[in-house]
Amino acid sequence: MDGERAAAEFLDSIGVNYICWPYCWRNPNLGTNLAVFNADKIQIVRIEQVELNSKQKLITGSEKTIKEFPYEFIK
Repeated sequence: MDGERAAAEFLDSIGVNYICWPYCWRNPNLGTNLAVFNADKIQIVRIEQVELNSKQKLITGSEKTIKEFPYEFIK
């Protein structure tokens, strides 16, 4: 854990805000993981409501924007 923390602090210090990689390398269309190196740089830009089916899976196209916030570039 100390090594991961040191790596995150280093990457943040040289201007890297986050890294992103696919859930599944064989099928990158399944979505992505995201690691943010500095919690102070997290910003909510949109709140969405979604619908789930009886198996608690996302119903494609059911996304509805509830509120949007102005994006501010974070240094």
